[in-house]
Amino acid sequence: MHRIRTGLDDHGKPIAWDHVVVGQSIIAGTPFEPMLVKHGIDGTSVEGLADSPYLEDIGGLRISLHSPKTPITVLWWRSVGATHTASRWRAMVDECAHAANQDPLAYRLSMLKDKPRHAAALQLAADKAGWSSPPPAGRRARPRGP
Repeated sequence: MHRIRTGLDDHGKPIAWDHVVVGQSIIAGTPFEPMLVKHGIDGTSVEGLADSPYLEDIGGLRISLHSPKTPITVLWWRSVGATHTASRWRAMVDECAHAANQDPLAYRLSMLKDKPRHAAALQLAADKAGWSSPPPAGRRARPRGP
């Protein structure tokens, strides 16, 4: 489970980001625990958050993890952290773009203004996906803000 709360400045950019992750550790109880669980935090549960190029420059960034212990073993029956963390923070970035009445791509590129390599990769993906092209006949246009 994820709960994300953000605070936006006058330009709609995040100045505060409070991200809470709740989920069982897939590392606890395995031979990897001594190497991958530090100070009680399973790094695979929060991977892709603090090191995200979109989030790392937010001054008010707080990431919290709650790892309940249950008798049900999860191990690798589910995937690792970046699969769920990336989808959640990316969805929230889209919500922030919507709140700022900005195109999601333009909004993301503005968050990457000091990260040209990341911005170029995002722009290339958008170009290859035809982001600037209208959708095919019979398809609904992508939302472009409120």
